Amino acid sequence: MAKRNVAVPQYSDQDILSAVEVAQYVGVSKDTIYSLVRKGDIPHRRIGTQVKFPFWLLKAWLEKKPVE
Repeated sequence: MAKRNVAVPQYSDQDILSAVEVAQYVGVSKDTIYSLVRKGDIPHRRIGTQVKFPFWLLKAWLEKKPVE
């Protein structure tokens, strides 16, 4: 099956992303993002019961993460 070209939205450093948006941006499932949150492996902020991801923190985390 051919891989679809999916446009990845451009975010600014001021944007706050949801778990779904982070999953799409990173290219993993939403469940993987929540697993990383539970382990404390991905920078995030809790706002009440919601988990949010400041884009500038996500970008810095991705730049430091080694490519596997």
